[in-house]
Amino acid sequence: MKESWSYTSSTIEPASYLAPYFDMDVQRNITVTIGQTAFIHCRVERLGDKDVSVKQFEGFLCYYCCCYLQ
Repeated sequence: MKESWSYTSSTIEPASYLAPYFDMDVQRNITVTIGQTAFIHCRVERLGDKDVSVKQFEGFLCYYCCCYLQ
C-alpha cells in the first residue's frame, strides 16, 4: 500500500500520522484468577470524532477483548 506524504516548511510526515491510532505502550497481556476483575486499558491518540468499541470473544480457556476505531 502506498503511503501519502504531506510537507510543510518545517516538517515532513506521512498523512497517516494525522489519523487516530492505538498507543501500544500499555500492557497488552493480562492474566487474572477466575472470579477476579480484569482491567483492560486502551489508550487512543488523536481520536477526534471517532469512537472506540470493545468486543469480547470467548475462546478455548480464555477470553479475547478487541478494540476497534469506528
